[in-house]
Amino acid sequence: MNSEDEKLLLTHINIYGEKGYPIQKVGRGWSWGGWRSIIGTPVVYRTRKEAVASFEDYVNIIRNS
Repeated sequence: MNSEDEKLLLTHINIYGEKGYPIQKVGRGWSWGGWRSIIGTPVVYRTRKEAVASFEDYVNIIRNS
């Protein structure tokens, strides 16, 4: 079962698409997270594309739970 924040994140993604992803530049890399109570990944990816792929994997997990 999804938490309230996960449900809100899915709604946010459905409305804004990739532009609504919580992905930000961190130093020389990219990371995602920090959206309401969702902590996100502690990993800093080399490229934005890798961060997007990681976030999309997470979104697919919460969609299927």
